[in-house]
Amino acid sequence: MVFVAADKSQTMQKFADARKSSVQMIDISGYPTAQVAVDEASCILALDVSDEGSLYVNGLVPSGSPNPCDLSRQFAEAALTNLPDA
Repeated sequence: MVFVAADKSQTMQKFADARKSSVQMIDISGYPTAQVAVDEASCILALDVSDEGSLYVNGLVPSGSPNPCDLSRQFAEAALTNLPDA
């Protein structure tokens, strides 16, 4: 299961700052991204697509197969192709 949404409540930087101990900074299609692997079954991404918010992607898989972060990144890349000015 993957949830993708525009998050106007927080920027990618605010998302990352709130999760400093567990965040990994990556790049997805040229956008800075904060990635948090919650556990073996869940991964959350916040992509820096706007100064006023972020693209939020939350992937959840049964028992870590496939890798939830890989799955979340694939959905983020697909979502980026549908954003205006992305």
